[in-house]
Amino acid sequence: MRKKRNGPRKHVAVWLLEEEWKALEKKIGQTTCRSVSEYLRKVILGEPVRVLHRSQSLDDLIQEAILLRKELQSMMASIKPEKMAQGEALWITVDKIRRCMEKMVDHVLSNKI
Repeated sequence: MRKKRNGPRKHVAVWLLEEEWKALEKKIGQTTCRSVSEYLRKVILGEPVRVLHRSQSLDDLIQEAILLRKELQSMMASIKPEKMAQGEALWITVDKIRRCMEKMVDHVLSNKI
């Protein structure tokens, strides 16, 4: 005996030119939709589609922060045991930088820049 399906029951097929398909993929890539079907179903039915917005300046800031973190980690790893007093001061400075970066992230996220 056949099981009843609870999902969609009708199928729609659309033929697209290559450039149309690429444009569609680009639009889908900017949303939270996980599949072409999900995106098209929402568009056809007039449901809201969540679009992700990227900020180039924020992306640049994140890249710089990543480089800074790597550089600080490298500096911390290079401290020799006999220089621990200097290393302790460096740890304090690194912690201050980390807290400052966390404040920046909180500010950005709270203002949704």
